[in-house]
Amino acid sequence: MILASPKKKRVVFFVPFHAILAVCCFHVTAQASEATKQSPTLTEWFALGSGCRAKHDAPGDVQVQFESSTFGSTFQVSLKFSLPKYSLDGANPINKEHPTFARECALRSAIKVPAGQKIRALRTNIPFVFSKDSGAKAQLAAQLHLGNSAVASKVSEIPLQAKVEHQKENIALNASNQLLAATSSEPFPPQECGAAKIVGLDLSITNWRDSFAQKISVNLEKPKTVALDIEFESCQMPLAK
Repeated sequence: MILASPKKKRVVFFVPFHAILAVCCFHVTAQASEATKQSPTLTEWFALGSGCRAKHDAPGDVQVQFESSTFGSTFQVSLKFSLPKYSLDGANPINKEHPTFARECALRSAIKVPAGQKIRALRTNIPFVFSKDSGAKAQLAAQLHLGNSAVASKVSEIPLQAKVEHQKENIALNASNQLLAATSSEPFPPQECGAAKIVGLDLSITNWRDSFAQKISVNLEKPKTVALDIEFESCQMPLAK
C-alpha cells in the first residue's frame, strides 16, 4: 500500500508487506509437485486499501483472471485484475473537510511454483486517464513486490498549472533477476527452486487541492484491467552476470 503526506514534502512511502498481512492474512502452504511439467497455479489472493477490497474467498470490487502458458520447458503467467471501481474522484473524498486525499490498492497473490522452476521476471503496465482543473495536482505511483522485497517502483507527477481533459498516463514496471529495471528499488531477491511465492502490486493515486472547487478525476483506462505478468525459468539456467 502507498501512503503520501499532503502537508509535507511529497514523497511516496510504502507500507511494509507484513503490515498488510497483519490486516488481511493468508498463508502460502502450497508445495511444488514432483511433476516437473506441472503448471503454476494461483492458490490465494486479496486486494486491500481505500480504493479496493476483495479476497479469493470473499467477493468484493476486484476480480482476478489467471492465465498460464508454456514456452518450451518454462512457463508464463498473467494475472489480470479487474478493478472497475478503483479511481480517485475529487467530488467523493474520504473526509468531506479535506480536499486533499489518496486512494490506494494493494494486490497480493500466492503462486504455486512448479518443481524445477523459479520466477525470472515481473512486468506490468498501469494505464491511467485523468481530468483536472488548473490548481489541482496529482501523483500516480506503483510498486512491484516479490515476497517481502519491493523490486520496482515508479512515481508520476501531474502538474497543477494546466487544465486537462482525458489525458493518458501509463506506468510501466519491469523487474528481472537478469536485468534490473531503472526503477528497481533493490536487487531481485534469491529464490528456492520450486518454492511458492507471493507476488504483489501496490497502486496509489494522491491529489492536492486548496478547495473542492478545483475538480479532479483519475481512473484506470477502460476496460479498467491491470495485468501482472510473471515469467518463470528453469533452476538450472545460470543468472546473467
